[in-house]
Amino acid sequence: MPRKFSFEFSHYNTSCFIEQNGKFVYISHSSTLARMDSGVRIELDSFLIRTVQDAKDYRRRYNQYCSLENLQPMIDNLLEE
Repeated sequence: MPRKFSFEFSHYNTSCFIEQNGKFVYISHSSTLARMDSGVRIELDSFLIRTVQDAKDYRRRYNQYCSLENLQPMIDNLLEE
């Protein structure tokens, strides 16, 4: 199914709205950088995700959190509700 995306990002923060068939989810990720001898590590274990009314709604429903590996199933599940 086609999905529409809108993104906002800064140096360490990224957020987006995903729309499918008139249903929206909001996703936000704040990167925590850890400097290591081999470079920089970006934490990918805490994405905030929730359903919203539209691409301007930052308040609807309750926050849920998941890792990067569980993000796609969470998106699919929330858009099917």
